[in-house]
Amino acid sequence: MLHIPIVRQAVPSANGVQMSPTKALPYHTYLYYLQQLGVMTGSMLILAPYDIQRGAGNGVDSVYSIFLRERMSANFDVEVATEALL
Repeated sequence: MLHIPIVRQAVPSANGVQMSPTKALPYHTYLYYLQQLGVMTGSMLILAPYDIQRGAGNGVDSVYSIFLRERMSANFDVEVATEALL
């Protein structure tokens, strides 16, 4: 399992398109698909891998804030888990 990539490239086979057991997905292919996803969803800006990282950080912040608010008093200021700008 140590030598099997987590994100793998799609390859044609007799049964259609399947995941390659050994070929990792190249970064430029990932970037191309991510940019095409942004175009198809109507995004005004080109999507970048950092956008996914930032969105995940904002999601952690909101869940962490809700978690703390439920367990702390209403007068307590809740700080976020990350330093992502909104």
